[in-house]
Amino acid sequence: MGYLELSMKFIRRIAWTAVAFTYFLVALGGTVRTTDSGLSCPDWPLCYGKAFATIDYHTFLEQFHRYVAGIVSVLVVTLAISAFIWARKERHILVPALIAPVLLVIQIVLGGLTVLWKLPPNIITAHLGTALAIFATIITIAVMAGKPVASKEPPEKTRKFARLAVTNALLVYGLMLSGSYVVGSGASLACTGWPLCTAQWWAVSNHLANINALHRIFATIVGLVLIWTLISA
Repeated sequence: MGYLELSMKFIRRIAWTAVAFTYFLVALGGTVRTTDSGLSCPDWPLCYGKAFATIDYHTFLEQFHRYVAGIVSVLVVTLAISAFIWARKERHILVPALIAPVLLVIQIVLGGLTVLWKLPPNIITAHLGTALAIFATIITIAVMAGKPVASKEPPEKTRKFARLAVTNALLVYGLMLSGSYVVGSGASLACTGWPLCTAQWWAVSNHLANINALHRIFATIVGLVLIWTLISA
């Protein structure tokens, strides 16, 4: 096994480890949010001025979320350094590996603002969006560091499916962000019916109902595009 192959193997292992921890971090962040634990620590980055302030379940959950974020941060920085040292000529690996720490810094700032500004919905949405962007970037590194496999499909068909896949990924990304904003703005139960918001599909009662209804319309569009992609595959 050559030097480059060993380097790629190490980068790939670090990347997949980071993928697993980042996935867990995003899920844990959702748990913090749904259990109303986001403000259980009123300060940041410490909790009640301490590194360990386990007062109750909510403070434990919020602090645990921060500690896992610390692990992800170490993995992302390690990945960037490894790519810079061993994969400097592999731009498809180096570029996303250098983008990830930039996104990480933005994510840390947004995490602090989420607490200090008392959970504003736009900051919460941006916080989730950046987390998902980091997740996607690390997955890209992990896949790109793997051994290339020649496609058996014609190049034109492969490119067409790749465009559809990217379109789907961006649409689902937007759908998740809009769903986050629905929850953060308190619009989750603004519509009294389903799948229509009210008895008349065009009728909305207030601003929160508008937010909820627009999210449902967007979800319908995303679903149709996903179905079209499955048919095209």
